[in-house]
Amino acid sequence: MSGPPVVLDTCVFRDKHFLYKLAKYRGDKILPPVALSELTYHFLSKGKEESEVHRLLRAAGIEQARMGPREATAAARFGSSQGEWSRKWRDYMIGAHAEEAPILLITHNIRDFTFIPRRVLAPPEFCDTYGLG
Repeated sequence: MSGPPVVLDTCVFRDKHFLYKLAKYRGDKILPPVALSELTYHFLSKGKEESEVHRLLRAAGIEQARMGPREATAAARFGSSQGEWSRKWRDYMIGAHAEEAPILLITHNIRDFTFIPRRVLAPPEFCDTYGLG
């Protein structure tokens, strides 16, 4: 049996132990384009190759999502209801991929995603809930 789809925030990639556990998760694992850009930036700024990002994603079974009209509209809706677009637009764009239940958002920055109630989990809570401990 597979679990609900999960959208990954960029910050979870700092935790190699979590990524190892995540690779065992049976459910769709989604990386939004904004998070892919941020992750690639972090790799490149540390002198790593872009190909290393794609290798990591393949090894963990993480799919690269596309930003379509539905997600763009959801991000704009979040921004207009929450404010602070110029400061939080990346969070709104990432969160737009987890707008609909049962999709979960996994992040260490739970407070940044209050616009997605009850479906935002920190990596340890996610692992405990889905038996990845």
